[in-house]
Amino acid sequence: MFDFAHLGGFENLINYLSPSENTQLDLNLISFIFYILDKCAFLFHKDYVKKLALDIQERIFKFLNEMSHDQLRNIRKDTLESINKVLKFFLGKNSSEEEVKKVLDEFSLNFSLRMIKTEFFDKRKQAVSYLTDIIQSNKNNTSQRSDLIRILEENQIFSTIFGKNAHHQIISMSKEILQLLLQENKVSDKDFETILANVKSGGNLEEKLTILRLLNEVSSSLSKNQVSHILNYIYSSKLHIQDMHKEEIDLIYSLSTHKSQEKETLDKCIIFFIGCIQSSKESDNEKINQTINKVYDITTNHTDFKQTVLNLCLESLEKVNVYYLTDV
Repeated sequence: MFDFAHLGGFENLINYLSPSENTQLDLNLISFIFYILDKCAFLFHKDYVKKLALDIQERIFKFLNEMSHDQLRNIRKDTLESINKVLKFFLGKNSSEEEVKKVLDEFSLNFSLRMIKTEFFDKRKQAVSYLTDIIQSNKNNTSQRSDLIRILEENQIFSTIFGKNAHHQIISMSKEILQLLLQENKVSDKDFETILANVKSGGNLEEKLTILRLLNEVSSSLSKNQVSHILNYIYSSKLHIQDMHKEEIDLIYSLSTHKSQEKETLDKCIIFFIGCIQSSKESDNEKINQTINKVYDITTNHTDFKQTVLNLCLESLEKVNVYYLTDV
């Protein structure tokens, strides 16, 4: 274990956060330093805390910006939590709660931007988790939201999550990020094609289902054109119910009942769902029930469509009778 006896005060301890040139900090030492600061800081005189606060902040950010590839891979979550706690305590003696939060967000944001572009899967997940927390905590802060959007765009976070290195677990965690970009109209047509490319058949099934679920979750934030684009893509695939997944049925319903859509969209949805039911097989029982429930929900909330459904059902019965009489 590292011997702290010779350090000669907390100033010297903190000095270890800024080693001489060409000297790499040992992560175990970093962890020990912040563990000690975290456990002892409440014993310090408030003037001493104020004296150390800005120095600690400067050294922490310097450490973050100079971390090596290996350090990024090996730094532990509990070390990052200790750094956050120490920053919050020390800065809280000099700054307002809002100013402290801004610094903590900046630390998490800068660290996330470095981690999310590494090849280390656990760090990428951690980065998305941090970004999500920052977005959620700033939902009502207009200026901070603007800064976040600018930073996400500058660092190409969309393509980092949904591009060639996409992974379904990371995609599933990215709802807040995608929703923010959609709400601020920052998802281009090219970006949208990237999402749909992951839905096309023949790709990774888990990734496809994750994208379908995610689009359903953010459907209220989609524009009219985006909704139409997705629906046209699904309908043009000419899927039968046996080829569909329940996530596709849910998404078609969510998009067809979207606030931006008109009567024609619901008409098309009902015709599609009824057609799926008519062409179904006994083995599709679960998806048949799901589709019937969606049709029922539409006619319950939009009573004008009851007659449309009734007419389609009668047409179906007439076809069955014609087929039966011809067969006899």
